[in-house]
Amino acid sequence: MNNIYVFKIGYINDRDYLLKEIENGRLRQGWGAMFPGKKPMAVFYGKFKFVQAWKDNWPLDETAPKTINDIFSQLLIMTDFKEGDILIVPNMPENNNFKILKVVDSYCFEHNTGKEKEIDDYRHIVPVNEITTVSFDYDSNSRIISKEFSSNENNIYKVDSEEVIDAVKNLIG
Repeated sequence: MNNIYVFKIGYINDRDYLLKEIENGRLRQGWGAMFPGKKPMAVFYGKFKFVQAWKDNWPLDETAPKTINDIFSQLLIMTDFKEGDILIVPNMPENNNFKILKVVDSYCFEHNTGKEKEIDDYRHIVPVNEITTVSFDYDSNSRIISKEFSSNENNIYKVDSEEVIDAVKNLIG
């Protein structure tokens, strides 16, 4: 089996938009604004340019440099995703559920949509196909997986737990 990652999205008011994007094969992650005339926050340009773009897009943001570096490191993991990898997205489509998605292509950054976007963020994109949606309490496998979400504070990380990997295998067959 390919690698398995947890992919948390901090989406307070944007769930409907992000859900629609998943349905259209695009899993999006935040920390990716690109306001008109500003630098892109694409991770494949490197950390230095990402930090410059952060400051260009959000000049009044008081976020500590260590936090920006941590966010960059988490986003950079998206460039490791390979076709066939599994992504688990907690609290999607609603709380106490998670989606299991399969990566179908490489990470990309949306520079310009050619039209007005609903939200100027979430430009980090992973092309995906949905495998299933599962309730946290569906069965013993889903409970094992949902406990994993609170075991790591990072938003994007590779799952190393054999118990969780086996639970995912059991759910998706």
